[in-house]
Amino acid sequence: MSKEKFQNEFLDLIGELGNMTFGSASTALSVMVNQEIDISTPKVAIVNKEELFSSYPSPYVLAEVEYSEGLEGHNVLILDPRDAAVIASLMMGEDGSIEENFELGELELSAVQEVMNQMMGSASTAMSDFLNVTIDIKPPNLSYVEVHNEELINELFPDTYIIKVAFDLKIGNLVHSKIMQVINIPFAKQLASELLGI
Repeated sequence: MSKEKFQNEFLDLIGELGNMTFGSASTALSVMVNQEIDISTPKVAIVNKEELFSSYPSPYVLAEVEYSEGLEGHNVLILDPRDAAVIASLMMGEDGSIEENFELGELELSAVQEVMNQMMGSASTAMSDFLNVTIDIKPPNLSYVEVHNEELINELFPDTYIIKVAFDLKIGNLVHSKIMQVINIPFAKQLASELLGI
């Protein structure tokens, strides 16, 4: 098999897994915020870490989800602060309308952290069922990144190239945006080998 064909099949596999797990995660999100959620089919690509993060608009909310059982490694999700604020508002029983000059305080970030915990917990359960392996996560670590933080990025992603999984996210009529999952290539290979049973 050519390197290119292998790479395409590998990325298709990661996309398929993302599709399945985020389907479960979006169901969990829908229940929590009491809104219809629509997540698109993911677009998967291998990208240069530095190029991705130096060009990514700041600020953003970064959620690191580490696995405690079944897999070794972590998932990183990146959200637009406005989307995070809408989700927090809905979680707190409000209507999701956000002021132009909104602030993401401790309370809002805590609400988003709980959402991420439930979403990724749901995704892990779906993966557990699919792979027939017990997979569990630690509570997510949330960071509000106001300016490009090279130290944090290098700590999370030690290699030059990483995998970007991008989804379009709709929450009712309140959010029409993108959510990005970023994973290290060794972790993606671990996922692929679990999927293929090798």
